[in-house]
Amino acid sequence: MRAIFESLGAEIVWDEATRAVTAIKGGTTVKLTIGARTAYHNETPVALEVPPVIKNGRTLVPLHFVSEALGAGTYWDGKTQTVRIVTALFPVIKNGKWGFIDASGALVISPQFDEPRLGFKEGLALVRVEGRPVFIDLSGKTAISLSRSLECNSYFAEGLAVVVDVSDPARGHVSGYIDKTGKVAIPLQFEEATEFSEGLAAVKIGGKWGYIDLTGKEIIPPQFIYAWPFSGGVARVAVTTAIPGHEGEERWKHGYIDKTGRYIVEPELEEAYDFSEGLAFVAVDGKRGYIDTTGEMVLETRLGPGIFSEGLAPVDVEGWKFGYINKAGEVVIPPSFRGAYPFSEGVALVYVNEKKWGFIDKTGDFVIAPHFLAAGSFSGGLAVVYTEEGMGYIDKTGSYVWAPQL
Repeated sequence: MRAIFESLGAEIVWDEATRAVTAIKGGTTVKLTIGARTAYHNETPVALEVPPVIKNGRTLVPLHFVSEALGAGTYWDGKTQTVRIVTALFPVIKNGKWGFIDASGALVISPQFDEPRLGFKEGLALVRVEGRPVFIDLSGKTAISLSRSLECNSYFAEGLAVVVDVSDPARGHVSGYIDKTGKVAIPLQFEEATEFSEGLAAVKIGGKWGYIDLTGKEIIPPQFIYAWPFSGGVARVAVTTAIPGHEGEERWKHGYIDKTGRYIVEPELEEAYDFSEGLAFVAVDGKRGYIDTTGEMVLETRLGPGIFSEGLAPVDVEGWKFGYINKAGEVVIPPSFRGAYPFSEGVALVYVNEKKWGFIDKTGDFVIAPHFLAAGSFSGGLAVVYTEEGMGYIDKTGSYVWAPQL
């Protein structure tokens, strides 16, 4: 058991008294109890096909559930007769068709798809085959083929994915959710819907946004002009208020709610961003800075907005000159870049100009020189990059594991 969790980058805690194991990876928590058919993913109960057991002194856990809960997946390798754990697969293009590689650059799913709509999550990826949306598993086999009346642009999250009925333009599009068998789990009834996060999803009914649970039950009634996903038990929401002296005109005001719908920060903010590492950038009454989850301004600063990641946040210091601050508000990486992104896996994506993207470490030094036309942040040990030759992937040394091509 320990080897599985550690290979997925999780720390584990064993409670002998309750015979329960808890795995923690970043903001994700998974709890299983020996003999119990119910596990908990971020406090959300999940039914298991088989319970964890202790056999011959070893703890055996449901591999499929554990892998997906910690951001990986499993598939059966018929050649070797083994179950493989895949922590990440990356879409690549070759001769106009799309497939997927692993972190070593080895092809796992040969290029054959028209378009990879999204990468893998919870063991499934959305692709297009002959113009139709199809979910494939980690072996490349079709897991779900949607009917022509349905469209999808959603990952699976907590076992469900958003689908949209586009069969009747006169009626308008309606959204609902399917499960991993492709069956409709929550009827198509919403004007818009978002992916689940922490057991809740924002949906739009009658022009307003509220939240439902995994059964489709309304938890927070529709009342917001817009609503964002929950993270750390908190969600950002927006309402409209009248503009004094401007009859008939309205503006958005932002606030934050808990999972009961109670405001923990009243909707009085002119500007607001999602929480990250316990802090969110806001602007209110001429003040700008970072609040904690109680709504207290813990760092007032004119710099920003930026999202904290790995203890640092990218901010505009001198008008399109970006650097990084720490949680004390100190500029720890000078403003040397035209643009900067949050740190991920120890490095951050920055650009010197529109055609020179590279990666820096936490001292601000380039570890991968800026020479890409565009790039994405590192995830799963790789970063996507673009050159004149096309799209490719590099590792942390800057070496190509998949050479750029079209």
